[in-house]
Amino acid sequence: MNCHYIVVREEYIDDANPRTTFGIAAVKEYDGCPIIMQTISDVCQKYAPLQQLVRCCNELELELIHLHDVVEDLIVKLS
Repeated sequence: MNCHYIVVREEYIDDANPRTTFGIAAVKEYDGCPIIMQTISDVCQKYAPLQQLVRCCNELELELIHLHDVVEDLIVKLS
């Protein structure tokens, strides 16, 4: 597998409306140090869908080239 995937949590503060969103990052180990290969931020405001997506991507050993497609599919599914 070329990388593994993790959920990333982000805090946004605009005026008086702070919000938390979740995204996904592709991480690769190099000499024992994690390197973030790609991050897709602000996918949704719920943790569970991203957690499921990350688990599926890791189990199926998703190639990084397909990450945008699966995230787009998730966004459509959640709409």
